[in-house]
Amino acid sequence: MEQNNTPKAFRQSVLASLERFSENYNGSLEEYLRALWVLIEKYHYLQPSYNLFAQMLEEAFQTACRRPVYRAAF
Repeated sequence: MEQNNTPKAFRQSVLASLERFSENYNGSLEEYLRALWVLIEKYHYLQPSYNLFAQMLEEAFQTACRRPVYRAAF
């Protein structure tokens, strides 16, 4: 993945990912968002950056989320 150090580069990266996966992704929006949530938890310790966000958004298309993630509200 290329470096996305600016908002413009981030936008271009996200649009490229959408183009790349628009025909091949068969999951639902819920499945995508669950996969994204798993990745957010996986990378929570890293410093936020445009590059990290672009990586997670793209990786969520490729991640199979087999079970829902539930959090107790305590």
